[in-house]
Amino acid sequence: MTEEIVTIAKCQSLPAAEACKLRLESEGFTVFLTDAETIRTDWALSNAIGGIKVQVPSTQVEAATDLLKQIRQQHDLQAAHVGDDFCLSCGAVMLTDQSKCEACGWSYDAVPDAADPGSAAEDAAEEVISE
Repeated sequence: MTEEIVTIAKCQSLPAAEACKLRLESEGFTVFLTDAETIRTDWALSNAIGGIKVQVPSTQVEAATDLLKQIRQQHDLQAAHVGDDFCLSCGAVMLTDQSKCEACGWSYDAVPDAADPGSAAEDAAEEVISE
């Protein structure tokens, strides 16, 4: 018995469809892009054929749709806070003077010191030389 493939989103451009596909695949979904090659060949056909269809198996529709809704909500929140800083881990809004995210606890303090970009490369080189 074959599983039905269902369209869960439509994208006007190939980059948007590919980004959607990659995000869903990173969460373990099986994703298909329909009409991507047609639009890659002639992008002006996008409106005529209804864009690029992002499709998943019918058993994954609900979870994949929920993930896309979360992504859209996060994007809308970030668009509403243009100029604000966001947590690099969870995407929550952070005040400019905050170094620790109140939502997830992530901190800029945990990021390696960017003042000396050569130190990591030097450490790696020393490891290779000493082997």
